[in-house]
Amino acid sequence: MRGHSRATEIAILKDGVETRVAWDRIRSLSFSRKPVTTSGLPFFVPHYRYAASVVLMDGVRVEGDYVNLGTTMLRGRTPAGRVDIPWEHIEQIVVD
Repeated sequence: MRGHSRATEIAILKDGVETRVAWDRIRSLSFSRKPVTTSGLPFFVPHYRYAASVVLMDGVRVEGDYVNLGTTMLRGRTPAGRVDIPWEHIEQIVVD
């Protein structure tokens, strides 16, 4: 088990082809989610499929119709201490 290890890249799939993008190459990252109705889960358990649009530092755009975020968290610091934000609560990240 890796526990609180740091991810170095994100895997984005488009039509079944996986593209791995290193975090330090990303200028902006946008997520969209669509409900999945044929998941096999009971109707009262929401299930979503996440897509991603990535703009790299060199301006190249990578589009994906699926990104598996798993249990990945965005970690940051505030004056009150550490904060962990689950990916399903994030719509966009922009690097200045």
